[in-house]
Amino acid sequence: MSINELKELCEELHKERETLERLKQALDACQLSGHQHGITLNISGVGSIVLTYSDRSTGWGERLIRGNEITMLGVKKALGARVDMQSKVVARLENQIAEARVTP
Repeated sequence: MSINELKELCEELHKERETLERLKQALDACQLSGHQHGITLNISGVGSIVLTYSDRSTGWGERLIRGNEITMLGVKKALGARVDMQSKVVARLENQIAEARVTP
């Protein structure tokens, strides 16, 4: 493997790690741990559906709207699966880099 090929692998790894971090942040946002960021579900052709609300009685922290529990569970499972898949991509690239042998 040449230096340039190794450099390309490292750049790809960097991009994939950034994607993994964004997915983890999205999954963390679904935990509703008192943050004030609303959660909506976007369905192509339909639009956005609001899943959470906040007001003074909740201390301005987001709470799930009653009846959306299963939808939110599905969102968490889908994001969790994407995090797992992306983690495998990152691990594969890390292994490729670790096993790389640079040839002149």
